[in-house]
Amino acid sequence: MKFGYCNVLIFLLIGLFSVAGFKPNAILGQETAVNQSSDSKKKESRISLLTVSPGTGDVASIFGHSALRVKGVKGGEDILYNFGTYSWDQPNFLLNFLRGRLLYKVSKQYYGPFLNGYHAEQRSITEQTLQLTDQQEASILSALANNYRAENREYLYEFFFDNCTTRLRDIISAGCEGDLDWADSQDRYSFRDLLHQYTQSNAWLTFGIDLLVGSRTDQIANQQQEMFLPDYLMFHLDQATDGAGNPIVYSEHLVLDFQDKVEERKQKDTKWPLYLFGVFFLIEVFIFFKKYQNKSIHKVVIYWDRFWYFVLGLGGLVLLIMWLLTDHYTTKGNWNIMWLTPLYFGLLGKLKTSRIFNYIIIASFILGGVLYAWSGQHGNIAFLPLIVMIILKIIRNLFQPELSTEAKTQLADS
Repeated sequence: MKFGYCNVLIFLLIGLFSVAGFKPNAILGQETAVNQSSDSKKKESRISLLTVSPGTGDVASIFGHSALRVKGVKGGEDILYNFGTYSWDQPNFLLNFLRGRLLYKVSKQYYGPFLNGYHAEQRSITEQTLQLTDQQEASILSALANNYRAENREYLYEFFFDNCTTRLRDIISAGCEGDLDWADSQDRYSFRDLLHQYTQSNAWLTFGIDLLVGSRTDQIANQQQEMFLPDYLMFHLDQATDGAGNPIVYSEHLVLDFQDKVEERKQKDTKWPLYLFGVFFLIEVFIFFKKYQNKSIHKVVIYWDRFWYFVLGLGGLVLLIMWLLTDHYTTKGNWNIMWLTPLYFGLLGKLKTSRIFNYIIIASFILGGVLYAWSGQHGNIAFLPLIVMIILKIIRNLFQPELSTEAKTQLADS
């Protein structure tokens, strides 16, 4: 093949410019090629996030679970890093749990048994394979290995701010080394509302949580904070991009599909606490009007009142302990203690003394209403009949007429 003089000249010029460090493509008018090292190229990673749907077992299972899967380790092993394990054998387990000082730890387990366990519980698992550079993948693997070291394996669990899901959020964020943009969503919820999304299928659990947690849970959670829940980490990771706008998630699929069970578990439970306390309220209304008709109190009513004063006082004592003697962040600032208070124990004494406590409890109710409004704390609808029932008891005690002979005898004997 013969080349013309012009072609020969062009190739000579290209060769000279190449030696000088210029790009031949630029000379030819073509787009400049970008030579990226293998470390800077995004690719399908061996690392993926597993998100387990909510279950129906213990309280922790209701909120779901997260773990990181690492494929192709040491000749093809398929392992998981799980930050949600703890030992029942640790010293003072129950006491540490109640005080908010329970130690969780990182565990490594094989993928197969993990999958089988949740298949038996009929819980869906979604896998999101990450799209990372070699350097980012190595950084995440190094962080996981460091967390698994014996001296780092245990950590002090905190449900909202340091749990098995927030740890994975932080490891992924740090591993991407600033090359991760979390897409924000328009909807913002309080911590209490986020909990309610998962407890609506258990009315008594919702009631108990609303009773035990205080005004701090009514703060609006920001984007990072709401990722304490596995579903929210999965959602935000699916929307996340790198600095160039490329998705962090390479692929997403259902490993286990029990979506019918997931929807079934989201069904709202019957409002049993509201109905039960509504019945107690009606009983109190009956006693209230019966007392003014007969101008005396029967011994059965005395037992009824004392039962409730003891139960309410015990409930107030629990709230006080959860506030002052535990490390639980959300049980502090709980203004439910203004109407559910240990002061009810004072109503178990003599009539004259109990009337003094009645006035103190009234003051506590008024102050509690102010603190509720000031802090923005929300309650539970089932609190309403219970509170009105207590108010009726207090009014009845304050305007108590002379007791019947039978009631006096009963009080003296008891």
